[in-house]
Parts: sequence; structure tokens; C-alpha cells
Amino acid sequence: NLTDDTSESGISAVVDADSDANTISESAANGTEVQITGLATDADATDTVTYSLSDDYNGAFTIDATTGVVTVADNTQLDYESDTAPTIEITATSSDGTSSTATFTINLTD
Repeated sequence: NLTDDTSESGISAVVDADSDANTISESAANGTEVQITGLATDADATDTVTYSLSDDYNGAFTIDATTGVVTVADNTQLDYESDTAPTIEITATSSDGTSSTATFTINLTD
């Protein structure tokens, strides 16, 4: 059976599927979830979406490529006195080659 994929749909905009405030302590342990879950969809049933960070704030954050959950990767990069609101950039890429990128702010507490 062949799948007709001539009516290819592009990927949606990346949104934060986690409704919690994007706030963590500057001393959060590596592996701590930052309450950001990247989510983008592709209407084509045959396409899958993966996630990456195109800006990880100097290696401070990482993202699960499958779930879109963002966690602390290197807490030594987090310093409330230097930057109270670091930003990251999530890129969602569909297996059809389309992609979407969005910037999110993480609020640090002292």
C-alpha cells in the first residue's frame, strides 16, 4: 500500500504545553524540570515531531527530543544576580522537514 502524502501539512507553531509558571531556583539541581514543555503538531499522520534547543543558554538547559520537556543541564550557568530571566529557543522539526522555532523565558529565583 502506498500512502498519498501529496497534501503535505507543515508543522504548527511551538507552544508551551505546561501551564505552570516557568520559574526555578538558581540553585536547581541538574535534571530539574523548568516547567516548559515544547509542543508542536503536524497534521500528517505519517509525520513525527522531534524537539531540540537552538539556544540552550550556554548549555544550562536541555530538552527531551521526544517529549519536549526542558530540564536543567548545567546549573553552574544559572546566576540570579547576572540574569534573572534567561531565554531558550526551542525548535520543533517534523519528519517531513518542516520546522518551527519559539523563544521562552525562564524566571530565576534567588
